[in-house]
Amino acid sequence: MTAYSSQRARYRLAGATQPHTYPNDWFYLGLCLAYPLLTLVFMQAPLLRNLQAYFVVGGVLVLAAVVRRDALVIFGCAFLATSDVLWRLLEVAFFWEGIKYVLVLCLGLRVLRIPPRQLTIPAGVLLYAGLMIPAVLWALALDPAAAFRSVSASFSAHLLLIVGAIFFANLPASERILRPMAIFGTLPTLALAAIAALSILTSEDLRWSNEGNFVASGGYGPNQVSTVLGAGVLLLMVWWVTAAPRGIARVLIIGLALWLVVQSVLTFSRGGVLGMALAVAALFGLLSVLDTRRLPAILVILGIGGLAFSWALPRLNQFTEQTLDVRYSEPDLAGRETLVESEIALFLEHPLGVGVGQGAEARAQAVGARLGGFSHGVHPHSG
Repeated sequence: MTAYSSQRARYRLAGATQPHTYPNDWFYLGLCLAYPLLTLVFMQAPLLRNLQAYFVVGGVLVLAAVVRRDALVIFGCAFLATSDVLWRLLEVAFFWEGIKYVLVLCLGLRVLRIPPRQLTIPAGVLLYAGLMIPAVLWALALDPAAAFRSVSASFSAHLLLIVGAIFFANLPASERILRPMAIFGTLPTLALAAIAALSILTSEDLRWSNEGNFVASGGYGPNQVSTVLGAGVLLLMVWWVTAAPRGIARVLIIGLALWLVVQSVLTFSRGGVLGMALAVAALFGLLSVLDTRRLPAILVILGIGGLAFSWALPRLNQFTEQTLDVRYSEPDLAGRETLVESEIALFLEHPLGVGVGQGAEARAQAVGARLGGFSHGVHPHSG
């Protein structure tokens, strides 16, 4: 089998049509093996991991600024999007929320290349952007100095959502683009899984208990790590379903997905695991509705995954000294019910919002205790 597929595919993105040949699944599987190993080397070399991060960011920015093919920019952005938690874990010297703003810049540059008469901005995006403007101004008006940092951190995701929605609304749907996009997005998640696995195997401080496990998460927040690993599972399923690989390649892709599932479960982050399950269920449901011919492939994935996990689950429970079953059967919501109550009370008091980045302070006044962290509940990272 050759390293590159002989089949050529044409892509019409942002008005440019060019023939192009993408590598086949074996080439991509090689990347899936090489990048996690390379990341383990970077763990011991701070200079190299910083240079690698800067090279990737600079490369994607150059692609966004000069190349005609949007596909290459999409692949680079997919890699950056799932690198955020990995780079934080590796302590890469990069400014806070920087990747989101790099993605905004990259996609924004591509949007600017679209002729104004051909540019499509969905009405929902316009409404969303319009509502964000007074929310930002209100927050800055309250206390400009204190609000600037919280706004810059909180607004990045909203801004990325707006720019990303405009960008993808102007691109024709292409299933062939999904495979390399999913694979490049998967690479950092596999590297994160490798770090977590190495931490479990080598750490002398590993203790299993009824809460999120930092050691099993590679030393970073279990919620964040589990969520990114879940994204990797989702992207691998996109690869498996859209590319329809054959033979051993198909088995290896499922194997990688199951590995990420196991690593996600071992973080003991229930929220991350639940999010992963819901995302994969939504993907399969959408694909089965859009194209019923995919249903057999989806059933095969579910069957293999179910059998493999039913075999692995009792062994994982034994490995974690029976705490796995206790953790995931625990009905306690880790304080999330308090967070939900505070959000409802806050909405009833301020139906138009309290300003971007001001939720923590307003929530503290509503509940009587500061609930830091927008996704961690009362006990940060505990899942």
